[in-house]
Order: sequence, then C-alpha cells, then structure tokens
Amino acid sequence: MTINNSYNQVIQLRPDANAYYYQGIAYLNNNQPEKARANFLKALQLNPKLSEAQQYLDKMGN
Repeated sequence: MTINNSYNQVIQLRPDANAYYYQGIAYLNNNQPEKARANFLKALQLNPKLSEAQQYLDKMGN
C-alpha cells in the first residue's frame, strides 16, 4: 500500500482538511504538483484557516 492510498482511505472514512493537506504534501514529495494543488485547495475549502495549505500554494505560485 502506498502512502497516497493510505490517505485515500483516511479521506474516505473521515474527509477533513488535515487529511487533504497531508496528502497534498505526499503528492508534492512524489513530484505530482497538480494533485498536490488540488488537495491543498480542498483542504482550504474545508478549513479556510489552514494557513499551511495556503503557504504551500503560495510557494507553488498559486
């Protein structure tokens, strides 16, 4: 099982901003910036106060 599969399972059981945020970091570390961006945006949608997700988007040029 890959890390992203683990996050997918967590998101299915309990979709929350932190799960999307950490999955975004995993995607970014696996050179998948588009998937990372989508996860950071979803994290912010669920929790607009999650400044860490916004910081990653800013670093990515979003």
